[in-house]
Amino acid sequence: MDSDQKDLDDLSWMSGMQFMVSVNTDGAGGTGSYSIIQGETVIKDIVSFNTDDLGVTVWNGSVFVFGRYGKDWLARFDLDDPADPIYQYSTIEGAESTMNPKDVVIANNNTGYVFRYGSSVSWIIDPSPVDEPSFRIGYIDLSDYETEGYDFFGDPAVFPPNPVQARVNGNTMYVLLERSNGWAYDVDALLLTVDISAPASPAIIDAFTLKVRSPNSMQVFGDSIYIAGWGNYYNFSGQIPTGGIERVNISGGPGTYSSVLLVDDDDGSDTLGSAYTYGGATLHTAVVSSNLGYICFGNYLTPLYRIHPFNPGSGTVDTSVTLMNGVNVSQMAVNPEGNMTASASYVSKQTQAGIYTIEFDPVFSEYSASGPVSVGLQPSLFSYNN
Repeated sequence: MDSDQKDLDDLSWMSGMQFMVSVNTDGAGGTGSYSIIQGETVIKDIVSFNTDDLGVTVWNGSVFVFGRYGKDWLARFDLDDPADPIYQYSTIEGAESTMNPKDVVIANNNTGYVFRYGSSVSWIIDPSPVDEPSFRIGYIDLSDYETEGYDFFGDPAVFPPNPVQARVNGNTMYVLLERSNGWAYDVDALLLTVDISAPASPAIIDAFTLKVRSPNSMQVFGDSIYIAGWGNYYNFSGQIPTGGIERVNISGGPGTYSSVLLVDDDDGSDTLGSAYTYGGATLHTAVVSSNLGYICFGNYLTPLYRIHPFNPGSGTVDTSVTLMNGVNVSQMAVNPEGNMTASASYVSKQTQAGIYTIEFDPVFSEYSASGPVSVGLQPSLFSYNN
């Protein structure tokens, strides 16, 4: 069948194929969508959400979209009917206010995890429940990692550990805890190691203290985990940035981890809001090989970000090469072809919103960017079918 004749209401013909899903924003906080993309072709755009604060996880052909701050739900879509959710269930319990589901990880057909940024309790879920009462099947207690400080009014307060991202690697799950004292990132962030050999009974077996503050993304690469930390990004308290790229050596197993601050984004000046070696905080990273990775830097005072190549072994940043200058890069990741994919949602005069792919030609030592793949709205986060 010609691709133009394929059924776009029933995408079960894509089962087993490689594809990507992006969640998208209207830039005003009112409308969100998700798009199914194959290569540089948008197979289907689906606009059906009354929020643009969305996350997405794709697992085994199913799309899990979750509404974050103030929305607190998880919806599952399958390829045979991508416009109508199989279910959409709440991620808050009882009298809880918004818990802001920050990441969703699916371990198998019967077990997944919802990491709730605003709570010290994350959920174990059945991603294929028969009804809503059977959706949540357990809890992951993170209360040991809460922090004590003061709220906006100066009163003593206890803050949740703020899980921001989780990644599964075999029978191990790694969880990044941002941790803060309100808006001040003056407490140590943590990397949790969780044994999920029995997926419905996860066990935290290590809590490793990180050098970077306010981590927001990580990538497992061989025996290392590369972590991008914003540091004290908003710098409300005048602290040094404390951000960059940290490489954690996990080769010896839990309890033996060590790490280095591979890229330090502090220029030593301690200047409020601008003390950055590379002109901005470290926002994202993607490592494509042992000698090539990419870093996105940005400064909230002038939110026009830039991407530079770097060496994941030495930490050397190649500032002579600037890629995608002037866009708000929401996420970077390595695609199945081994190149770097980035989503751009903020548009400057030089660029367009969309999905971009950056490829390096080692023969000619040249970088090339393809895109943007336009998704109607502006792309935010994305996930590949595994």
